[in-house]
Amino acid sequence: MLYNDSAAQRLEYEKLGLVYEENEEDKAYQHALKQIQNDPNKKERITSMIRVAVAPGEEYIVYHHTWEGTNPIGSHVKTTQTNVGIYGKFDPIYERFITEDNTYGQKLVSKNTDTAYFIPFTKEKAEELHKLCNDITSKPGSRTSYYVMPEGGTKITVESYKDWLNGEFEDLHQNGKITLQIQEKVKR
Repeated sequence: MLYNDSAAQRLEYEKLGLVYEENEEDKAYQHALKQIQNDPNKKERITSMIRVAVAPGEEYIVYHHTWEGTNPIGSHVKTTQTNVGIYGKFDPIYERFITEDNTYGQKLVSKNTDTAYFIPFTKEKAEELHKLCNDITSKPGSRTSYYVMPEGGTKITVESYKDWLNGEFEDLHQNGKITLQIQEKVKR
């Protein structure tokens, strides 16, 4: 998997004594943002938000978003970044060896990368991100989509942002909405 540039990703590289180098997708994304940086009408929009459960009671937010605007010569520019909130966590493997002066040295053999998350799911963070969502348009493909997904499992569509924000993960994953049974418990 290719991971986006993020503070969390850069920190993983620093732990290994390495410097993160932007990949081609990072460069293309930054190039598009630079083109529209002076457009007063540029707009960021989250196209989908996912609640990912990695363990009982431990959830994270991953989202996809777009930026749209006009560059200085009047051309429309649109760029998308997916999987914001995910980074590659390293569990490095080193080869150890004896040097000529009879001391030990080590060489990085593999970064051994696992997927990790850096945006914990909280209602406050969800509300902050929701300001960039579009829930009211009738234009096909323009409305923000909401999902829940156990890590490594099946992504399930949730009917509304309100349910996505307030529902219990298990209920949403099973039903795609807050069910009456759960709502009755909330009323009590």
